[in-house]
Amino acid sequence: MIGAAVRVLSALLRTQHRESTFDGLRSDLSHETAAKFTRLAGLGYEWRQGRLRDGDGDDSRAIIHDLTRLHLRHGRLACARFGTCGQLIGVVARLAALRRVMPRARAGAGPPAPDAATLLQEITQLRTESQMLCEKITLRLALRFGDLVGAAVEESRREISADDRVRVKLVLQDGAGGAGDWVPRRDAEAWTDLMRNFLRNAVAATLERGTGAGVVTVRLLTPAEGRGSAVEITDDGVGMSPGTLASMWQAGAGTHGPGRGQGLTPGKLAFLERRARFSVRSRPEGGTALRLDLPHRDIAIATPRLWSLPTLTAPAALLLAMVLLGWGASRHSAIVSAGATAPGILCAYDARGALLWQRDLGATIIPNYLRPAYDRRPSDTVVDPPLVLTGVGPGDSRIVVATAGAHGPGKVTCLDERGRTSWSRTLAWEPPTPAYAGALACVFIAPSLWNDGRRSVLVLNVRDQEHSATSLQFLATDGSLLGSYQHPGHLEWDRSSDVDGDGREEILLRGCNNDAGADTLFLAEAPPPGFYSPCLMMLETPEIAGQAYPYRGWRGLPPANEQGYLLIPPLDSYASDDLLIEKVNCSSTSAPGGARIELVMRDGRVYDLDAELRPLACRVGDNTRAARLAPLEAMGPLVHIRGGVHEYIRLPVRREQT
Repeated sequence: MIGAAVRVLSALLRTQHRESTFDGLRSDLSHETAAKFTRLAGLGYEWRQGRLRDGDGDDSRAIIHDLTRLHLRHGRLACARFGTCGQLIGVVARLAALRRVMPRARAGAGPPAPDAATLLQEITQLRTESQMLCEKITLRLALRFGDLVGAAVEESRREISADDRVRVKLVLQDGAGGAGDWVPRRDAEAWTDLMRNFLRNAVAATLERGTGAGVVTVRLLTPAEGRGSAVEITDDGVGMSPGTLASMWQAGAGTHGPGRGQGLTPGKLAFLERRARFSVRSRPEGGTALRLDLPHRDIAIATPRLWSLPTLTAPAALLLAMVLLGWGASRHSAIVSAGATAPGILCAYDARGALLWQRDLGATIIPNYLRPAYDRRPSDTVVDPPLVLTGVGPGDSRIVVATAGAHGPGKVTCLDERGRTSWSRTLAWEPPTPAYAGALACVFIAPSLWNDGRRSVLVLNVRDQEHSATSLQFLATDGSLLGSYQHPGHLEWDRSSDVDGDGREEILLRGCNNDAGADTLFLAEAPPPGFYSPCLMMLETPEIAGQAYPYRGWRGLPPANEQGYLLIPPLDSYASDDLLIEKVNCSSTSAPGGARIELVMRDGRVYDLDAELRPLACRVGDNTRAARLAPLEAMGPLVHIRGGVHEYIRLPVRREQT
């Protein structure tokens, strides 16, 4: 934060243009930054899938440099208010912190700490803060024309309702999102006064006709050329003759009797002629339609002079306060990565790779695999470090690490930026049978959101070292247990995001189910001992507590309520090393039910799924084991479960050319 405040102050001292434009501000801090954040998030997803390429690290740092430059370009506009000045410093500080943790480009290297999922959450939050900064500066300088029209309509409605004798209905219609262009705040009162003038005339004309309850309609429209704003006011009043229509804009001209419809004053008419095009259609006893078109115009924004900034001293005062309050913390570099140099020795490193501290935890540190423990090959190298969390407190970082002792259950421990224990808890475990009583291992720790309150949580995959059951545990950032989910098999973390577009965060996991073979509808023939069935599941907190299908391992635990659960049968053999899920590809979605998921099996099968994990098609390509077998269908049906409802689905295996 101190470095960010210095950068903002330096930007204020540099020469800036006397005037910027409203469109330029929106283009920089909304449109261009959105594109750059999207590119940055795309690189994050690539790293999370282990596809770090040469040059990706340099690209990411170049993008962050551009984002910082775009924000500082409008530094004086932001620092004209204390609130937006603090927001700008915060955005610049987080951009600098993000740049420090970006992966260094090395061919074949995986993503270092922090965990890629945490990195993606940081990018998303930064994008939100940048957009909020843009909106705050925008609202200080301009207003939506549609908002001014709406305010005038509401005021006229109150006037009508206050008079019991008036029976005129005032209707506001927003056609196609029109009338949304911006106008300077200095013109707001003039526009509102004009709209009140037009609405009162329309109401007066409707009352004068005397046909009972009349209607005045105000429509917000999009101009034919597609840029700018337009509003149309129609009434079913007395209307006007061509002669009256020609003189209606003259000051003092009236059509509705003494005191009503006295025309526009010269000042109002001059204001209207400079800023809009207007037209009127009317005929006697046929009502009137008035239309205003505001062509798209760029609003000039005078950049405050350095010595006239109302809060020029605010950045300096803020900088001094941060220096005094953060003096102790400034002596300690931020934690960027962590790892184990010996079975129980945890070391923390800064962005340059320098050792900050090390601590003996007294028990074996479990690597944060984020890959299936049941599918480890001798050539595999564990590159995932303990989970490093940033921004969980006021300017600090945390390391979350799991340890397993020689006897009994292991522990999960959270350490602060100086290596001190923030909290520690024993890994909770509910064994399905007494045989599950050995030491416990934490296979992965991953970040997610708890949908009830949108709190940050840690998802722990806890399993018995000697057996194949799993307990997913959800911990709050203070170490308290929020819930658990029991599963008869191994699980692998895939992602935590809004997969189905419903505005809530889902957790996508893949792995195997060791008890599914007992379902005689799923597999007609009894599988051999040790058989497992691949599965893909989507969980949504907080409704997922309980045990997974087939709901028989944990006595007394209710069935879990998964958002989606899919079991995949073998092709023609139970003893196959290829009966595993290779990867899961999710398309982005902005609407509920709009996601499309591609599930790739190691034997070459590719399943197309919808946003509820319901299978739609199965295809195989050439030169795969599935293609060589050329089966028409798998040995059993797929099992799809959603909200406790089971469905057995058979899909033909479709051959494709590749």
